[in-house]
Formats: sequence, C-alpha cells, structure tokens
Amino acid sequence: MAKNHRLFYVFIFVMLIFSCREENDVSRFQEGYRTETGVFENATTETRPNEEPAQNNHAEFFLSPRYVNSIHGLNRREYPSTSSRNLGTLLHGARIVVRGRSDFRETIGGITDYWYEAFGGVEGGGGGRYWVFGGFLSVSMPYDAPSVLGYWTTDRGERYFWFFSPGKFASFGIRETGGEWIGDWSLSGDNLTITTRQTEFHLLESEVMEIIVTVINRDKILLTFADGRVETLIRSTDIV
Repeated sequence: MAKNHRLFYVFIFVMLIFSCREENDVSRFQEGYRTETGVFENATTETRPNEEPAQNNHAEFFLSPRYVNSIHGLNRREYPSTSSRNLGTLLHGARIVVRGRSDFRETIGGITDYWYEAFGGVEGGGGGRYWVFGGFLSVSMPYDAPSVLGYWTTDRGERYFWFFSPGKFASFGIRETGGEWIGDWSLSGDNLTITTRQTEFHLLESEVMEIIVTVINRDKILLTFADGRVETLIRSTDIV
C-alpha cells in the first residue's frame, strides 16, 4: 500500500511539473504573439489624420532636393494624410528640400510610397514646413518640365546662382547676400526672355534680356547673351 502511495505522489509531482512548463510555454507564446503583431502593425500602420508620426532617420532622404513630377502639381499637407489640411499646391517641376519621412506607407493613385516632410518650392517664398506624398517626387528634374527650371550654379564664381521657378519667377545673384535682380521669365524653343523687376530692394531699372539656351543635358545648360558672352549653368544640389 505504501508503495502505491509513493507512486501516486510521484505521478502528481510529474504532472505539476509538466503543467507549469505548459503554462510558461503558453505565456511565452502569447508574449511573442503580442510583440510580433505589434511590430507588424507598426510596419503596416494606416494613415492617421491629423496625427504626426514618428520619424525614421533615413540619411539618403534628409536635406536633399527633390522635384515634383506630377503635371497636376502636388498638394502640401499639414500632416501626412490626404485628409489633413491642404496648405496649397506645388507646381510641376517645383524644387523642394526633403528633411524627413513618415514611418508608414500609403497607396494613392495606384502608387505606394512614404510621406515626406519638406520645405521650399512655394511660389513667392515662405510656406514653412509641410508634408507631401512621395509617389509624385523624383530625384531628377522631370523631362517634361522646361529645361531652365531649378537652382543653378554658374561659372561666374562658386557663390553665384541662377534660379527659375515653375511660376515664371527668375532671380540671379550671390548666395547669402540676396539677388542682384529678380524678374519674370518665358521660354519659347531655345529663346529665353527675362524681364527684370524694380523693387524696394532691387533698384536697377527694369530691362529685358534675350538669351539663347543650349541644353547639354538636364543638369547642364549654356546661356548665350546678346553680346556673345556664354555662361555655363550646372544644376545645384545645394540646400537652399
């Protein structure tokens, strides 16, 4: 009888051990499930209107120029969502500077991409920081945009620049000191016409410049002036 009792107690003890191990395994499984689904949910988070997401520091996108490649332009949003407040529309070919990226992707118009925080590209200047959908941005100037668009360095000197916006605004000058002149531009074939403006800060009388544009490639053009002088412009990747 005593032997039977001992076997019974051994059996109960073994069952208790297996029961505890099973509970621990289930607990570890449940914890792992919560952890994995949390990671999965974070990776596939849907857009959240009016909620600013955490940022991933992807250096290749930080403080680098991008161009609007949609012929219809690109909306600037207060937050990374199509339901967020529209701050205005960037024009086709607008040059912006990207400074951050959302931690989720969204599909718009059949294109899946991240949202990007950016600044610049607003006609007339200003605009502050905003969000744009990355599916309508490109690293290079779109080929269907006018050849002169963008920010250029020149062989006059490393600090000189030319700038042409999609809204037909033009400027020329020395960086960090302001432009020597501002004006309006139009392009017909390879004939570039610039009409300078007289403003409070640009007191030179208005004049009209007729320039011939020779396109070497999308990142290099030549300007030939009426007096025969030729100036080489190289598309700049500077953060301005």
